Amino acid sequence: LNIARLSVKRRNFHLQVTSTRFESGITILVGANGSGKTTLLSALAGRVRSKEFDAELGSSSFVPEMVSMMPQSPVLPRDLTPLEFLEQVAWLQNQSRLDAKQVAEATIDSLDLVTHGDQRIVTLSGGMQRRLAFGAALVGASPVLLLDEPINDLAPHERTELLRQVKTMSAERVVILSSHALRDVAVVADHVVLLHVGRVLFAGAIQEFLETFAPNTKDPED
Repeated sequence: LNIARLSVKRRNFHLQVTSTRFESGITILVGANGSGKTTLLSALAGRVRSKEFDAELGSSSFVPEMVSMMPQSPVLPRDLTPLEFLEQVAWLQNQSRLDAKQVAEATIDSLDLVTHGDQRIVTLSGGMQRRLAFGAALVGASPVLLLDEPINDLAPHERTELLRQVKTMSAERVVILSSHALRDVAVVADHVVLLHVGRVLFAGAIQEFLETFAPNTKDPED
């Protein structure tokens, strides 16, 4: 994913990204609160209006329809079951009813939610709901996957499993994952993009990032 120009103005904040490349694999999007991480992901997904937007995915012009996104604070339909919800998401992405059902069942299995597949979503724990939101971003098999703070509210073993699943699928997708928990996500990262006040301060390999911003330490949060 090559961004030639991306400009978003929101009140007193201006996100301006130029000449930035997101490689296949997992790119960790980092930066202080207010640096523009969520704004960038939302602009790529078409959730906020861009003043300028010129990007390509491979040799094709980039459009938001190429994206699946897990927002930082997902809102799920409380009265549906996880199976019903994922079937609906798959169907809305032009899959047949039969295919949507099969995809929903396979996704529920991969999320280890089989025993909760017929419960109402409102009865699920916060961690389960977050895993379900992650599953909803997967059912369309979009070439670009955006994950905004995906491991929030997850127990340590749930974090490890979700990141394992992200790593498995990243060979065939561009995955951009924002997180403050660098200690957890750095182990699966291939690349890093660092934002500062709406500008790209660094874009490169994870090892180069650690050597530049965390010299003489193995802990990326130091």
